[in-house]
Amino acid sequence: MISCLLSVDPGKKYSGVAFFRDGVLVAADRPWPGRNSQLPDVELLLGTVAAVIEWGDQLEPAGYDVAAEWMEMRGRRSPTTYTLPPLWGVGASVAAIAKSRGFEGQLLPVSTWKGPLPKKKHHPMILAALTPAEVAVVVEATGQTLEALIAVQSADASDVVDAVGIGLVALGRDPRKKA
Repeated sequence: MISCLLSVDPGKKYSGVAFFRDGVLVAADRPWPGRNSQLPDVELLLGTVAAVIEWGDQLEPAGYDVAAEWMEMRGRRSPTTYTLPPLWGVGASVAAIAKSRGFEGQLLPVSTWKGPLPKKKHHPMILAALTPAEVAVVVEATGQTLEALIAVQSADASDVVDAVGIGLVALGRDPRKKA
């Protein structure tokens, strides 16, 4: 089993992140790169990658594996070609940094960790797959009630829940599969 895992739902400005130790969710957040959002895209991306890595390093300075979402182009409802490269850049960079440190870095396609399910169906599955202590981590990280998280009332909280879902799948705890 993976000892420590940082899972990432990549974003251009900031990303949802979750940290698992021995298969248990112990922290989640949306680290802010502390940069002006008016900066060129490349500066925002570098700041976002740095913020994610710094957050993980604070939790486990000895290192950790990484699982990040890999967006796929599928049909007309896919993200535009303008939005995909920054997301690819953040996820791939964080995974590459883990590999360069001697740990695993994997990119999970959306079809692998989530499939075609909308957030309103998938988020309740993710939250139901967590222990009460893990749910408390997500509630604290997002500042949302469990009911608000299930109803997907906040895009900010959604990033964190997605990061948790990515981590669950990477750890073999796929919330779409019934025990």
